[in-house]
Amino acid sequence: MDDNIFEETVEFNKELYKKNIDENDFSGTENDGIGDDVNANN
Repeated sequence: MDDNIFEETVEFNKELYKKNIDENDFSGTENDGIGDDVNANN
């Protein structure tokens, strides 16, 4: 039986990280804190 183990080298790309953060910044929206409804009816 073979183990399904994969080893992968991942390189951090600062430019792509910054682009992703800029495009997906929801901190100022109503979506901030999803699941924190007052009545917990989510």
